[in-house]
Amino acid sequence: MPLQCQLDAFSSALSARMSLARQAQMASGLAALQKMAAAHPALGVGATAPEFTLPDANGHAISLATLRAKGPVVLNFFRGGWCPFCTLELRAWQAMLPRLTAANAAIAAITPQPATRLALIATANDLTYPLLSDKALAVAASFGLVHTIPPDLIDIYRLFGHDLPAMNADPTWRLPIPATYVIDQNGKITFAATNPNPSQRADPGVVMGVLG
Repeated sequence: MPLQCQLDAFSSALSARMSLARQAQMASGLAALQKMAAAHPALGVGATAPEFTLPDANGHAISLATLRAKGPVVLNFFRGGWCPFCTLELRAWQAMLPRLTAANAAIAAITPQPATRLALIATANDLTYPLLSDKALAVAASFGLVHTIPPDLIDIYRLFGHDLPAMNADPTWRLPIPATYVIDQNGKITFAATNPNPSQRADPGVVMGVLG
């Protein structure tokens, strides 16, 4: 099943569990995020990707330069292992690994969750590609992706038990906008998909078309 179909099905099931008032609150929060994203656009196609070095699940430092040493890189920014939309996307990319390897491409996924949580996320979702911890959100900020969760959504996240300050060791309720980038060997962004609505993600099959 295409990724977006999976996301739409989960989104519908989630809405069915919420009252009409909560659904309206969710819509209000998402509208606030969309307004924020429009006012502060993230990096797009043609821009140079900022260089970075981040720790993986084992505490090893992984740099963008190392990732793109042999070919293009798919870079995925995700909110955390607590986000079901994110885990569906992470698994969809795991299924694409053979095609990525055939295209001499690398993949890494970046989250604000601490490095100590990455192994748990990988194990829970059967992931074998690198997960990187951007605990201070510096890398996400360099791509123009950081936003502060609006109050309407904070209430809903708390309702579902998502205590982001505790999970991210950050009291600010900040997250990255979900994003997928393709970065070529010269560091140029050749594909960019960003959307503050967590239920909307780039389909891996479409992204693979950019890689050839």
